[in-house]
Amino acid sequence: MRYIILLFSILLFFNACDDSGKSASSPYYALNYDGNTSNISGQIRMQMSNVPKNHVITISNFIPQMSGCVFSLDSTITPDSIAFSAINSSNTLEVNLKLISPCKSDTLTIRAKQVDTSLLDGKLITREQNVKFTYTVTAPQIPITPPKQKITLLSDTKSLTINQASQTADITISAFKKNNTPADSGSISVAYPNEVQNGIDVGQFSPTNDVLKDGRVTFTYTAPHNIQALFDANVSAVDFSFIYDEETNTSLHVEFSKESGFTPTLILSESPLRFTKNAEQRKFSVKVIDESGAPVDSGSVSFIYPQSSKNAGTITPAVSDIKDGVADFSFKAPENLNSISSAVFTFYYNGDKVNSKKLTVYYSLYVPPVTPPDPKPTYSTVVSPSSLSILQNSQSFNLSVSVFDSYNVPVDKGKVKIIYPSSVLSGTDVGSFTPSQADVSGGKATFTYTGPSDLASLVNSGHTGETFQFYFEDDISHRSNLSVMYNPTPGDIIPTSYKIIFQPQDGKYDISLQQKKPFAVAIVDNKNNAVADIDVHELNVSVENIAISSLEDSSGNIDTNLHYNGKNNITASFISNTKSGLAPLHVSGYFKDVNGIDRYIDDTFNIIILSGPPTAISFSYVGTAQDKDRAKFIEQFAISVTDKYFNPVSTHPNVSVGAIVGYALKDSSNKESRIFEDSSTLGRLHNDTFDLNQILNLSTTDIDLANDHLATFGNGYVYPASGGWSFDNFNATTLSLTPGQYDGDDTSNLGYAVGHNLRQDPCITGRKWLGQTKLKGDTTTLDDKGTAVIELSYDYYLTGKDIVLYANIVGQDNQLNRELKIGEAQKRTLRGHGISFDNKSFSTKATSSGSFCLWMDDTPEPYRNANFGYDTLSISDGCASYSINSIPSPVTTCNNNNGHACVTLTATATAGEECTISATNAWIRSEF
Repeated sequence: MRYIILLFSILLFFNACDDSGKSASSPYYALNYDGNTSNISGQIRMQMSNVPKNHVITISNFIPQMSGCVFSLDSTITPDSIAFSAINSSNTLEVNLKLISPCKSDTLTIRAKQVDTSLLDGKLITREQNVKFTYTVTAPQIPITPPKQKITLLSDTKSLTINQASQTADITISAFKKNNTPADSGSISVAYPNEVQNGIDVGQFSPTNDVLKDGRVTFTYTAPHNIQALFDANVSAVDFSFIYDEETNTSLHVEFSKESGFTPTLILSESPLRFTKNAEQRKFSVKVIDESGAPVDSGSVSFIYPQSSKNAGTITPAVSDIKDGVADFSFKAPENLNSISSAVFTFYYNGDKVNSKKLTVYYSLYVPPVTPPDPKPTYSTVVSPSSLSILQNSQSFNLSVSVFDSYNVPVDKGKVKIIYPSSVLSGTDVGSFTPSQADVSGGKATFTYTGPSDLASLVNSGHTGETFQFYFEDDISHRSNLSVMYNPTPGDIIPTSYKIIFQPQDGKYDISLQQKKPFAVAIVDNKNNAVADIDVHELNVSVENIAISSLEDSSGNIDTNLHYNGKNNITASFISNTKSGLAPLHVSGYFKDVNGIDRYIDDTFNIIILSGPPTAISFSYVGTAQDKDRAKFIEQFAISVTDKYFNPVSTHPNVSVGAIVGYALKDSSNKESRIFEDSSTLGRLHNDTFDLNQILNLSTTDIDLANDHLATFGNGYVYPASGGWSFDNFNATTLSLTPGQYDGDDTSNLGYAVGHNLRQDPCITGRKWLGQTKLKGDTTTLDDKGTAVIELSYDYYLTGKDIVLYANIVGQDNQLNRELKIGEAQKRTLRGHGISFDNKSFSTKATSSGSFCLWMDDTPEPYRNANFGYDTLSISDGCASYSINSIPSPVTTCNNNNGHACVTLTATATAGEECTISATNAWIRSEF
C-alpha cells in the first residue's frame, strides 16, 4: 500500500455575499491508493471556516472524475451530502473508488453541488451553485508532517509582465518564521496553472523545487518561445503558486503583452545612501521612465537583499507599486552600524533583472566629539550694611548687595537671592524683604527689609535676632551674611498687626452685567479697630481689568482709580460693563501704626462679573465613536451659549436635550412618512399659541402625547421660539407657548418637525430603531465657558438617516429677575463610521451582471434604506460597454435584502479581453 498525499483547492465563486461578506474554505486531506488498477479509498476531512450565523452550507451530488480512468458503478462517496454551520464546521467523507482501467493522470476531480441556505432578517434565502475540488499528486510519496511553526512566504515579485519571447526573470521567495527570522528548513515548490493541462506553453521555472537556504529560494522563469500562441489560445495572463506546505503559499501573476521592446530606466532618488545612526529610518524612492523620458504609470519595483542581508537593514515594502512614475520605499538601518560597512541592493522593474539599478549603502556610526565642560565660574557677594539693630516694630531698612565675578569684576546681570533662617519653618516672624529676589544692575542689587511686627513677643520667647544669607543665583556656595539684632526699649513697643477689609453691600463678591454695587474699604488693626483718618497718609482703590469694570466715588465721579488722602473707612461703588469675567480690585495704603512707625499695606479682592441671560446658541459636530458591546454609534455635538454681549454664559443654566429620529404619521394609512417643513408661509407663532392644524396640517390622531415632541427652528434671531416643545399642554389643536418667553421677536418662517426618538423599520414589520440623547459626563448644566457636549447614541440602522436634534437652555435674567428660555433645533444626517463597498472590483470576459453593495464600517450590518454617493466607477480598457441597472430609490424600498444599498450593473467585455469595473470611495448623503 502506498500513501499518496493529495492537495486540493476549492474552485468556487459566490455571486452573492453572505452576511459576513466572506466565502468559506477547506483544508488538505489524504487518500490511500493501492495500485494503478485497483482501488482509491480512505477518508476526506472537510472543513468550512467562518460560516456565518443563520447559514447552512450543504455539499452534495459528488461525481468523481480522473483523466484516463474509468470508475465502476459500485464506486461510492458517502454520505450523499455533508452540511456545515457556525457550530458544525467539520465533516468527513468516506471515499471508495473502484478503477476499471489504468490511470494515466495524477489529478482527481470531484464535482458537486453547493447550496447556501441563510436566514436574513427573518427571510429564508437559498443560493445554489456547482463547485469542484481538484486534487494533484505531489512528491514525496510519504505523508508530509505540517511544520509545527507558522511560516510566512514573501515574494520579491508579485506580478510580472512578459513582452518578449523566452524572456527570463529571477523570482526570490523568502520564508519567515513567526518572529520574522528566516526559516531554517523545508523546501518550496512551483505549482503550474491549469492551462498546462490543455497543452499550452505558459513558460518554465528552473528548478521546480528547491530547499531553503538562509530562508530563501530563487527560481528562474523563462517565458514561452511563442507569445502569440498564448493570445491565439485566448490566454493573456496566468498565475503560478509557490508552495511551502499545504497551508503556506504565495502567488506570481504573469501577464503577457503583445508590445515588445519596452526598456524602462530606473533612477534612485538618493544614491548612495549613508547612515550614521543605529536603527535610523529614511524614506527614498525609485523613479521609472520610458525611452522617451516619460514617467511609467504601471507595474512595480522590487529588490534583492545582498548576501549580508542579515546585517544590512530592512527595506519595506518588498514590492512597491508605481504611482505617477515613482515607487516609494522606507529603509531602516541595522541596530548596530558597526557590524557592517557597506552593502549593495539591486532594484528591478516588474521583477525583470534586465531592467535593474543598484543602490550602494554605507554604514558609519557617528560619534560626536567629547568637549570638556568649561570650568564653572564663581561669584562673591557683599551685603551693606552687614548688621542691623531693630528698635521698633516693623522697622524698615534699605540694603545693597554688591556682586563680583572670580576676577573681582562687578557683575551687571543676573539675580541675588536670599536664604532665610530655619526658624521660619516653625512660623516665627523674622521680617520680610522687598523684592524677594533682586536684579543686579551696575554690580549691585537693592532690597528693603521690614522687621518683625511684634519685637516684644519675640524677645520674651527667647529670640534675640536672626541671620540671613545672600548669594548670586549661579553660585550658592559663596554667600554673605546679614545679622539682625532685636533691641526694643521695654515699654515703648505695643504689639499689633493690620489688614485691609473689603465689604460689598450685599456681602456677595459677584455682580451682573451693567450693574453698580456699593462697597466699603478700611485699614484695621488686629482688633478690627479702624486706623484714625489723621494717621492714614494715602488710601488707593483701583480696578486691574479696566476693560470690564470701573469705580464710582461717593460724589458720583467715575474712574478706574480712586485716591484718598487723610481718610480711612471710605465707601464707593463697583461698576460692571458688558463683558463678563474676573475683575481684580487692588487696595493699598500708607499709614502710621500705633507705635508711630510708617507702614505700607496692600491686598487684592476678586469680583466675578456674571454673564447676562442666554440669548444665542450654536451646534458643532465633534465626532463619532462606537460602543461595540452595545451595538451603538455615539455621535457628539458641542453646544455653545452666549449672552447678547457675546459673553460665554457662565451662570451654569440647566440644559435639556432631545432628538426626533422618527416622524409623526402624516395620515391614517399607517405608513411612516416624515413631517419636516421649512416654509416661508407656514410655521408662524401667532401671539402665544401654535396652531397645529393650521400650521402643521397634522391630524390630532397622529400625535402620541406620551412620546411625541415638537421641534421648531428657523433663520435669524428666533432662539426664544426654537428648540423642543412638549405636548403636555396640548388642547384640541393648539399648543400654548408661555406668553413673553419669546420676547416678541419675529418668529415667522419657522421650520418644524414632529415625532419621537424611535423609528419603525420600513422593511421589517415590528422592528424599531432607537436614538437616545444626554449631556456628556452625565451633567445637566453648562460649564464655566458656556459649553456642553451632547451625546446621541443610536442603533447602527439609523446611519445615513436625517434626524432633528434640539437643546433648550433655561437661564436667569438678573436685571429683570426672571427666567428665560432659548433653544436650537437642527436637521442632522447621522454619519456613523462611514460606509464602504464589499467588492472592490467586478470582472467579466463576456456579458455579466454584478453589484457593489455597501456595509457600515466596523460593523456586521449592511447599509440599508439610506442614500449614498460614490466616485465615478473605474472602467478598464477591455470594457466594450456597461450600464447601471439600479441604485435603490426611494430609500424606503425593500428590494435586495430589505433595502440593502447597492449599485447593480451589467458589463460587456471586448472580444478576447477582460472587462474590469472598480468602485471606490463611497460616502453618506442626507436622507431628504
